[in-house]
Amino acid sequence: MKIFITGPPGAGKSFYGKQLAEHFNVPHIYLQSMLGEIENWNKEKEDGINQRREVKARIRVQEEALKEEERKKQHAAWL
Repeated sequence: MKIFITGPPGAGKSFYGKQLAEHFNVPHIYLQSMLGEIENWNKEKEDGINQRREVKARIRVQEEALKEEERKKQHAAWL
């Protein structure tokens, strides 16, 4: 069963939607909260991506430092 309730703000869409969902034993999907959850999920996903990028950048810097030290050691060994 699918029921779509529409109307102006304050018309009781959420109230009647919740009542109908309970009566017919179907899930009540509140669009406003669903959009908020999607937005939060996207932000969390973005934060995770940014953290991984920062870690990769730190690893690259460390690798370059190690390579430079190795080059210096090799250069010193040749002298």
